[in-house]
Amino acid sequence: MERIIHPTERGQVTIPKNIREALHISADTPLVIRQEGRRIIIEPVSGLELLTRQLEQEAKTRGISPEELVAEVERVRQELFNKRTDVKQ
Repeated sequence: MERIIHPTERGQVTIPKNIREALHISADTPLVIRQEGRRIIIEPVSGLELLTRQLEQEAKTRGISPEELVAEVERVRQELFNKRTDVKQ
């Protein structure tokens, strides 16, 4: 799908309805925008990807290494798994 659009004075663009529908984009769908050379890429972001990005940013802010972050996520994942399956430790 291709369509020519024009940004508003403030740089805003509207994603055409047929593209929004094809990609299941609604008003509450998070999008990521980035520049690749002369291209502007806009992509929907899954809830899990959004959470991962937020965790990575929080870890960076707090000085937590990627390894420590992975270990903490695994600890919490295991804890939640145990609660859901009612496994006693």
